[in-house]
Amino acid sequence: MFSGLGAVGGFPDVLLVLILLGVALALIFVGRSVIKVLAFAFVGLVGASIGAGIGVSLGTPGILLGAVLGFAVGGLLGLLAVAVGVGIALGYVAYHVSLYLVGMDTLALLAGAVFFVVGLAFSGKILTVVSSVLGALILLDVMLAFNIGPEVGLIVSGVAAVAGVLFQNRSGARYRGAAPVAAAGKK
Repeated sequence: MFSGLGAVGGFPDVLLVLILLGVALALIFVGRSVIKVLAFAFVGLVGASIGAGIGVSLGTPGILLGAVLGFAVGGLLGLLAVAVGVGIALGYVAYHVSLYLVGMDTLALLAGAVFFVVGLAFSGKILTVVSSVLGALILLDVMLAFNIGPEVGLIVSGVAAVAGVLFQNRSGARYRGAAPVAAAGKK
């Protein structure tokens, strides 16, 4: 039944598929938040260790203060790194596509620079789409592992990706204090 995925390190196939299903659903419906939390936490921990190392000369209070400040600064830098990474990726793709289509280095550099800025400006929306699509691809693999036909799997994965984008955009608007669309015209 689970011939495509196989066992990993002694885990039963069913457990692996259920873990992948959980990862897929998390990416589809809360992927943008997961990526940002992980970036904040991982870079924040690096910042905390650097801050604690700097504060060691002041004793325990210096270590604690350095770790807390380092975690906060590192976490914020991690969030910035996500946005910059999205911008770089989008600019890189735009550069190469433009170079292939037009063949002019100057125009390709201009397109890369423009799409870098677009990537920075819309990194949240881009993360939403990319995480939903990646989660849908994992969901497709899970459904194929359950011997669900590829046609049905593609349809379900596509619908899940669209639902995930809509859900993430709606939940993000709720936290930013935006009014729901239906109530926007009412007073």
